[in-house]
Amino acid sequence: MELQVHRSRFVDWSPTGITCMAFPPLPPPPLQSPKGKEKNQAHPKKWFGTLAIGRANGNIELLEWTGGPSDELAPQAWTLKKILTGPLRSKVESLAFALRRPRQHSLQTPPVLSDLRLFSSGGGTDLVEWDTSTSTIMRTYPVHGGSIWSIAVNPSSTLLACGCDDGTVRILSLEDDNIEMFRTMGPSKGKVLSVAWGPPSPNPLRPKEPRDPNSPSEAPSDGEDADEAEWIDQWIATGGSDAAVKRWSIKSGTVVANLKTDQLRSTRTLVWAIGVLADGTIVSGDSMGLVKFWDTRTSTQLNSIKAHEADVLCLAIGSDGTTVLTSGVDQNITECALVRTKTEYGQRADWVKTSCRRLHAHDVRALAVWPPYTPFPPSSRLSLNPGTASLLVSGGQDMIPVITPCTAAGTGTTNALLKTRNPLAINENLAVVRPCTFSQSVQERIPYPIHGLVCVAKDARLLVCRRLTGVSIWRLHPGGGGTKGAQEFDHVIDMEMNVSTHIIACAISDDGDWLAVSDATELKLFYINGAPDSRPVRIKNISTLLIGALDGVSSTIPSAAASGLLFTPDSTRLVVGCSPTSAVVMFDLPRSLSGDVRHLRTFTEHSSNGAGRVIKKLAGGSSLLEDASRRHSPLLTAMAVSPDGQWLATADEHGRCNVFNLDSHQHHCTLPSFERSIRDMKFHSDSPQILVLAQVNNSIQVFDVESRTFPGWAKNVTANLPEKFRGLKPGVEGLLFVRDSSSTTKHQLLAWGWNWICKIKLDGPTTKGGEGKKSRSGWIPKDEWDLERDSLNIFSGYRHMLGVASLGGNEMVVVERPALDLIMVDGLPPSFYKHKFGT
Repeated sequence: MELQVHRSRFVDWSPTGITCMAFPPLPPPPLQSPKGKEKNQAHPKKWFGTLAIGRANGNIELLEWTGGPSDELAPQAWTLKKILTGPLRSKVESLAFALRRPRQHSLQTPPVLSDLRLFSSGGGTDLVEWDTSTSTIMRTYPVHGGSIWSIAVNPSSTLLACGCDDGTVRILSLEDDNIEMFRTMGPSKGKVLSVAWGPPSPNPLRPKEPRDPNSPSEAPSDGEDADEAEWIDQWIATGGSDAAVKRWSIKSGTVVANLKTDQLRSTRTLVWAIGVLADGTIVSGDSMGLVKFWDTRTSTQLNSIKAHEADVLCLAIGSDGTTVLTSGVDQNITECALVRTKTEYGQRADWVKTSCRRLHAHDVRALAVWPPYTPFPPSSRLSLNPGTASLLVSGGQDMIPVITPCTAAGTGTTNALLKTRNPLAINENLAVVRPCTFSQSVQERIPYPIHGLVCVAKDARLLVCRRLTGVSIWRLHPGGGGTKGAQEFDHVIDMEMNVSTHIIACAISDDGDWLAVSDATELKLFYINGAPDSRPVRIKNISTLLIGALDGVSSTIPSAAASGLLFTPDSTRLVVGCSPTSAVVMFDLPRSLSGDVRHLRTFTEHSSNGAGRVIKKLAGGSSLLEDASRRHSPLLTAMAVSPDGQWLATADEHGRCNVFNLDSHQHHCTLPSFERSIRDMKFHSDSPQILVLAQVNNSIQVFDVESRTFPGWAKNVTANLPEKFRGLKPGVEGLLFVRDSSSTTKHQLLAWGWNWICKIKLDGPTTKGGEGKKSRSGWIPKDEWDLERDSLNIFSGYRHMLGVASLGGNEMVVVERPALDLIMVDGLPPSFYKHKFGT
């Protein structure tokens, strides 16, 4: 396969550091756990919750698990679902999930995103609650305690604690889907830097009859007192800037125990991280690199471990409560385990440092473990994903999250540990063979958000990359494909926008005349080619036209923001995927500035209630009905226009896909809803009626738009993709068609991910062994073999790609942004290094 490739590394885009992470909590157990068969059926299917990642630029990324409820393995792990865009010049320092209706939640059905409430704080005085369905801020609540340093939700999801700058702990009530001040505790000496809830106690006033796991628990009646909840919180542990760990009584609101940590004469020790175990043991991590364990019954220190050479910034407790993982400034992640030994006086349990690994190149700011640990009594704790390894997710200033299996080595018997499955493995054989303990497991990386960062104008040979508040445009020279760097491109213009949030969507027309950009509040349209003095001219009435086009679509005031933008191949029409209404709006563009932009049609198929529609089950099994969580207007995730400009395909976050006829401006058909969301879609360059879709788990589907069917000739290819392709990590990010001059077919399909490009031949059977051979630079095509005989080839000589796009014919551009460039070039302070003897 002969291609001319522009390998571009001049794009100066960079993500921001990770500041916090959070997983959703498990439903609170009943007072008396189900026994026998009912207990084993509490969570019959695999469940991996949504992962929330907060970044220093104020954005929150929500990542979904790529595997389904019946899937044992998911090699792609968590992949991006949506981004909650924060206000400009904001930041996120703490994150916390809470169950929306904890007392009404079914124990057998795990909570989905619509069942959760997401809270954040950014170093200011307000607590922020997010609407995850519309990706906007729902409300802000001032706590009046100075800057909020940390937040934590109690195990029952009814209260939220805020550690404040004035030394107080503000307790907020989350009852009835609202936020109200419940109690103010303190003040105390110093700032409250970290907060953790103690183990709850059973309420003696509640009946201890076991709750049926197959039906939701009954909500309290209107006359029932809030104190009659099944579990009652007794105390809170906090770490402060006064070198102390404090235990607060919820009932009295005062400090009942003040535990002093080690400190130097010159500076006070800062307790950055804290956690609580089910037996009441407090775990703390401080600025001296010490991890301490405290006995709350005697208010004494149980153990002190020198786990790090610098500050301990984050702490996570293992799923079973027998391990504690810590990290911080020295980039190391340390595991401390509870080791039980036999002595002449009986059995003794001690916390010891068992392993230490360096998985990051800079400060580690956040740790999160799935399944999350809950400090309920062991007899009441529910077993989630039995036989599957726990997963640790870490992140920090090097911007890239890392997933590491972290099953405790002392969990169960040796045979049970050997049978523990690694959910990140490619197949069942590797799932058992690959070690799952933290000290021996292999880590995986989650790419930072790159979808839609780069777009090209094929005819004008322009490359556009969006930044946080602007866009940069380069012109590519024809006949490139070497590695000459600056000789292959010319910098055209940098455009800084007056935006309220970060830019979320960008597109340029193929002729290079039109540029569309949108943040979370407003759409902007520019005429950039042929403008006077080569300056872009803004079309100022596009926002007014968009609001008018959305009149009547939603009961709320329409927004002029776009989550997706796309120009037709003839550059005469602009397609806008609106946020948060999910409407698709089409505009007619003039040939010059003398004309006017006209609204053509608004499609509302994604905005309508789709509950009860059938979800297509791809890998065997019966079809499913859409659940109630899919009834709100979903975010549009992908759009594509056929090369002849006749067909428009759109997909949303719930896997629903619609096709529209742009000639008649009518809705054409709706595809069966897919079980997983669609990452990208493209129409075939030679057969414009053929639509190719890529899902987040590397599944490929082919749909014939004209016949409204999945053609039989493609089912063999899509259903029998090699295991090597399905197991590629990270998952697919995009699709494109390029002309292959050495092939009898006109165009070949390329799928690409963060660090790989794969050629997929759709018109022939997929053969095993078509994956290339190994060289020092990675996987390369089999140059001495017949490529026409093989329908799949994988190239992995590229690293950390921001985008891959076709320039027409057999020419394409690959935009790379290696991680080393991000760390070395973009102004990060040097990472921690301590000189040792002999180095």
